[in-house]
Amino acid sequence: MLYPLSIMAKGYMGGRGDVVVAEEPADTGDDGGDGGVPDTVDGPNNDNMSDAGKLFGDLYVILRQMGGAEDKKLVPNEDGSLVVSSTVVGGEPVLTVVDPPTNGTDGEIFVDVNKLDYGWYAAEIGEDANENPIYEVQQSDYPALCVQPVASYERWGNINDETGLTKNRLPLVITYDATWGRSECEVGQINGPVTVNQNDGELTIPINEYFVEPCEKNTDGTVEVTEKCQWTDPKNGLVTYPDGVLWTELIGEVHFGRLNLSRSPEAVLQAAFDEAINTINSDDTIAIEIDASGRLLMTKNVYDEFLVDPDTGTPLPVTDLDGNPITVKKAIDSPLENLALYVKLMQDGHLVTPGDERAPIDRSKNGGIPLWKLLELEDGPADAVLRPTIDIAKMKNWGLGDLVVTTPLPPYYTYYDCTNINGTEVDCMEWDPDPTQPEIAGEWVANPDAIDRILLTTTTPETDCPQVIDSNGEFMEYACEGPFTGIETDFSDPKTSEDFKFAAAFLAAAADKTGHITVDMVVYLNSILGINKVLGFSEYEVDGTPTDGAIDYSVSPVYFNFEGVVNENRGTIFSMRGEVLKEGGKPDQASSTYTGSVNVLQISSDNWTETTVGIAGAQMNGTTIFDNINLMSVNADGSLVYDEATTNILGFTQHADDDLSVIEFIHTYQIPERR
Repeated sequence: MLYPLSIMAKGYMGGRGDVVVAEEPADTGDDGGDGGVPDTVDGPNNDNMSDAGKLFGDLYVILRQMGGAEDKKLVPNEDGSLVVSSTVVGGEPVLTVVDPPTNGTDGEIFVDVNKLDYGWYAAEIGEDANENPIYEVQQSDYPALCVQPVASYERWGNINDETGLTKNRLPLVITYDATWGRSECEVGQINGPVTVNQNDGELTIPINEYFVEPCEKNTDGTVEVTEKCQWTDPKNGLVTYPDGVLWTELIGEVHFGRLNLSRSPEAVLQAAFDEAINTINSDDTIAIEIDASGRLLMTKNVYDEFLVDPDTGTPLPVTDLDGNPITVKKAIDSPLENLALYVKLMQDGHLVTPGDERAPIDRSKNGGIPLWKLLELEDGPADAVLRPTIDIAKMKNWGLGDLVVTTPLPPYYTYYDCTNINGTEVDCMEWDPDPTQPEIAGEWVANPDAIDRILLTTTTPETDCPQVIDSNGEFMEYACEGPFTGIETDFSDPKTSEDFKFAAAFLAAAADKTGHITVDMVVYLNSILGINKVLGFSEYEVDGTPTDGAIDYSVSPVYFNFEGVVNENRGTIFSMRGEVLKEGGKPDQASSTYTGSVNVLQISSDNWTETTVGIAGAQMNGTTIFDNINLMSVNADGSLVYDEATTNILGFTQHADDDLSVIEFIHTYQIPERR
């Protein structure tokens, strides 16, 4: 019996395909893009399939590269032989080819004589004397390249002795469709010889569907408990499974919780990002620091509900008896805002919104009326201001220059460029001498011939900005907004150690407080958010078709490289967090310094008392709040030995999960008046 590998039916994101995995088809002459099968052709993997399914279905735990120096992979040649390669990115899937030889060197050819990862099929090899086809069981010449599901060590322990495989991989049954040049991988264990029916060419593969066999029943209906229906795991010890355990039950699902926000439309994330930037830029924000988990912590003035300045009408700050303003500290703790900060920092290496991306957020990209057209409607929005860009000087003044662009740049201005239906540039506005309101002589209105507009930037407004001419043809002003401080157009700033620390903190602040962050979660999240390139093409024509030579990311995915995360240990990171030791924001000290500890409630002699706790040594219920994720070994008794991960994607994931643990700890034992 065959069980479909549901983990690849929706969304493994990267590699060669879904359940049916694309290969280089023999004798087609195709370049293999998307498996060499156009989407317009009916066939395997094209039926009832959509790109959305690759990203927005259930996502499962699979074997991945960790990005360490010892990581290697096997890259297939056209003849099916395998080439050893150490060009590995942490987080990319390990595809279903045998483990590289431990002493293999780059470029070494390795032939899998057992063909463990090559699909089975019935090949027609000739005809008998009666002109009936003769069939033979064969395996494809090219490895399957499916992603590899793994069983959880924590839940099931070490299953390698049961499978004969390594790294707790689940066994796969691989079949090959010679017509389409594709292989299909399904969870199950072959337990006998593969045969073919000589009459009709039907392939028969004997499958053991059970990891743990069901218990046999006696004639009276009672269960006969034997070793074959029992399994010992690290959490539960010896367990009897009367109905058995299917191999497919060992497949682990990645639970996103609040991080399902990553599936929100881009406009939603943009709006959340802008909200966070407005909070930072606000005049009410008089200090920017970081809290124990690495989140941005704002110190804000508290304003009176009723009293205002008699000269300006602005609310007055609340003061203490000595006349000093009363302030409150508030972290940016919105999951959506932190997720938006994470995306921006991971993609660009800074939080600066460039001038040419500051056009008002348009939610009409997939239908509806563009925002700038809505402004023309009598019942439309009254105004649409430019998106904010972060106050670079303010961030630098508080020692947070790593989050912004620090190179001095000239001020820039923004203006709109409009085109008509033919793509010809036209004026965005025109003078209406006969306005709706008779009491005015005329007014500027949107040019009805303008059907599209883009926001442009310039540092020389006198030469580039459109000119506003009055009704007499006289120059009035340049139609630009500015000047602004920042960058005109986006670029990717190299990621620094500080960038990764902040990115990990932002990710933790977006996740469930009581959950965990895993490598699979990080990779899937990055794929959904577009940080990894696993769908679409690298370049498109104006009409939306891929350009010649464009990279097909579904065939050649590009994963974010975490090689910049090096030796980031917990003790060092959290020694620079916690309660403020010395406030920054001063010419001689921009960054605040911290004690490495937090003040929380702890139980002592049956009473809750305010206690100073070192973050790195924090405990809950007598156990450290941190979970090491670097699996070092599995003992003979099934127990697991973990160490703290400090490097590459494992190190980043460890850092984010540690930050999440600190958030849970602080919220659990927070002093009431600090809430």
